[in-house]
Amino acid sequence: MGGPFIVSYFSSQDYKFKANPNYYLGAPKVPELDYPAFTSNSSADLALAQGNVQYGNLDIPNVQKTYVAANPHNHYYFPPDNEVELYPNLTNPLLANYNVREAISLAIDRNKLSTLGETGYEAVGNPISLPLPNYKSWLDPSLSQSYLKFPAVNDAKAQQLLQAGFRKDANGIYAKNGKELNFSLEVVSGWSDWDEDCLLIQQDLAKIGIKITINQVNFGTYYSNIAPTASANGVQVGKYDLAISWTNSGPTPYLAYYDMLDSNGSFNVEGFKDPQVDQALNEFASTTDLAKQKQAMYKIERIAADKLVIPLLTGAYWYEYNDTNYTGWPTKANLWITPGPANYQSAAIVMQHLKPVQ
Repeated sequence: MGGPFIVSYFSSQDYKFKANPNYYLGAPKVPELDYPAFTSNSSADLALAQGNVQYGNLDIPNVQKTYVAANPHNHYYFPPDNEVELYPNLTNPLLANYNVREAISLAIDRNKLSTLGETGYEAVGNPISLPLPNYKSWLDPSLSQSYLKFPAVNDAKAQQLLQAGFRKDANGIYAKNGKELNFSLEVVSGWSDWDEDCLLIQQDLAKIGIKITINQVNFGTYYSNIAPTASANGVQVGKYDLAISWTNSGPTPYLAYYDMLDSNGSFNVEGFKDPQVDQALNEFASTTDLAKQKQAMYKIERIAADKLVIPLLTGAYWYEYNDTNYTGWPTKANLWITPGPANYQSAAIVMQHLKPVQ
């Protein structure tokens, strides 16, 4: 019988689904879903504003003017969803150096990323790598502000940290034994906000003697470069130096922390390993006692910050929809599910709830 929709057309530029007449809950009221490919955010933004696309997951600059004002049936909501990270590949000995990671973190102006790269839609993240206020009830009440807020940009301190083991070479780049702090930074070409963030990071790190080469590639190449794979001794990291990317999220911090920080985590991009983290995650999973689960998360919050995972921003969940033809959409006032089509499971559920406007 299959799911609510079945594939009716597929190509590299477009794929379509049609409502499944044999679905056990009855065929959805939306007869067809069309997923066209776009070369960039800007071309997809235009299609949304013009009404050619009715359901989206996009960062739209000046959304009130360019999208909402274009049509009274256009709506959006960008709630906080996950932490955007600058992942270092910890198998690279230069990036495994704590001083290098701390210098990088100190030099990045996250406020600029928030206001310029993300046009104010995404707030500065926090050292524990949990989107707030989503997980506020899971925060260790004894955490000091240093675990919840990044220090001000400090290029002088960043260079002092680097000078403890490196010296500037003829290129003005810090180096040791002939190896420069010269890293590639992976990002998806056309993801305009992250592309801008990477340019800002490149400029910030140049000021402290670290060279960044931005590697803009298509999504398939990007994901192949950064995705970890399972191995006998924990995950094996991809082929990259630095990457800007997301964290996963769920009803508790467990999923985010497990995927990102467990030795076998499914999105442990950097190859992070810490036996205390693995133990705390096992403790969480072995009990339904909320108090014990919180104690396990409290341990990880401190370790995530102390070991210098490099969070940047609290990522927004981009969500746009047009209610000209259908009712039943999740709304800001009634966000009954993770709403956008990037989450294919919830998108299928949303489509089943939609009904034609009478």
